[in-house]
Amino acid sequence: MESNSDSDTSSESDYESDQGSIPGSDSEEDENLEPELSEPSTEIFRNTPWTPQAQLDSLRLVQLHNNIKSSAQLPIPTYPKLLRTWPARPFDVRTLPNYVEKPIHYFELFWDSKVWETLVENTNAYAKYKDARNKDNKAEKQSRWWKAVTLYEMHIFIALLIYIGIVGTSNIGSFWDKDSLTTHKPMEFMTFFRFKQIKRYFHVSAPPTPTPTRIPSSQWHLKLEPLASLLCTKFKMYVVLGQNVSFDEMMVPFSGRSQHTLKIKNKPIKEGFKIWALCDHGYLWDFFFYSRTKGK
Repeated sequence: MESNSDSDTSSESDYESDQGSIPGSDSEEDENLEPELSEPSTEIFRNTPWTPQAQLDSLRLVQLHNNIKSSAQLPIPTYPKLLRTWPARPFDVRTLPNYVEKPIHYFELFWDSKVWETLVENTNAYAKYKDARNKDNKAEKQSRWWKAVTLYEMHIFIALLIYIGIVGTSNIGSFWDKDSLTTHKPMEFMTFFRFKQIKRYFHVSAPPTPTPTRIPSSQWHLKLEPLASLLCTKFKMYVVLGQNVSFDEMMVPFSGRSQHTLKIKNKPIKEGFKIWALCDHGYLWDFFFYSRTKGK
C-alpha cells in the first residue's frame, strides 16, 4: 500500500515538474482561455490592456465564429428567394401636352389656372377681412384706396416676385428707383405702391372665419394650403420616379421672426424654413414641411 502511494506521489510530482519546465505550453493557454463558470466571461476581459496574447485570443474567437457559422444548417423547410428578373425602373417623363414648347409652358403645367384663381380669390377675401380702405370703408385714412386685384395683376405680381428673387437685393424699393444706374424693365408693368398693396393683402389660404378656430400646432403650415397640395399633385402627375431616389433637406431663405425656422452653419442658405424633399435627377417629386419646435 505504501509503495503504491509513493508511486502515485512521484508521478504527480513528475507531472508538475514537467509542466513547470515548459514555459508557454498549450495547457497554460487553454487554462487562461477558459474562464470559470462562476464568473461572467466579460469580467475577464474588462479593463485588460492590449497585448499580443489578447490579439491572438480575438483571432481565435473569430476563427471559432467562422467554424460555427460554416457548420450551421438552415431550418427545414426553407423558402426560396424571390427572383428579380425584371429590369431596374429608370426615371421617365410622361407624355406632355402638344402645346408645351417654351419655358413658360412648363411653368403653366404646374401653376395652372386653378392656382391663379385661388390666389386672386383669397387675396381679395383677405383684404375684405382686414377692412381695407374702399368706398364703403373710409376709416383707414393712412392707406391708399384698395381696388380688388385682377387676374392680370396677379400674373404681374408673381412675375415680379420671381424676378426679385433671382436678381436679389436688400431693398425692394430700389427696383423702382429711377435715379439708379440700373433700369429694371419688368417694374414698368406695375407701380411700387400697387406692388406693396398687393403684397400687404396677398394670401394663399382662405381668410379665417368671423369666429376663427385655433390652428393645431402640428399644422402650423396651413397658411400655404391649398397651394402646397396643388403643387404636390402636379409634381407627381408628369414624372415617373426611378428606382434610385434621393431624400434630403431643402432650405427656403427667411430671416423674419418665426419659431419654425432653423439656423444651419456652413450652408449656402444659413437661415430659413426646412423642407424634406423627395427628388430624382434634380426633379422635386414630393415634399413636406419641418419645424424646429413641432417637427413634421
